[in-house]
Amino acid sequence: MKNWHSLFKPDTRIHDVLRQHPQTVPVFLRHRMVCVGCWMSKFDTIADAVWNYGLDMEAFLSELSAAAETTSFSENQQE
Repeated sequence: MKNWHSLFKPDTRIHDVLRQHPQTVPVFLRHRMVCVGCWMSKFDTIADAVWNYGLDMEAFLSELSAAAETTSFSENQQE
């Protein structure tokens, strides 16, 4: 079993991430994920999205956590 050192867990629902931490939106967009605005985000978990997009779970959780810890949406935007 993995020891996730992250603000989020694989079974966290995408909708909850986006609702509670809107500053994570750029992370999803950088990975070209359509989770933002998708009606399935209420049901899909981070694990579902990572699997669907072929991403590394640990790296994605780390990136999401780092974004969530920023204080604003603009702090998390990268060129």
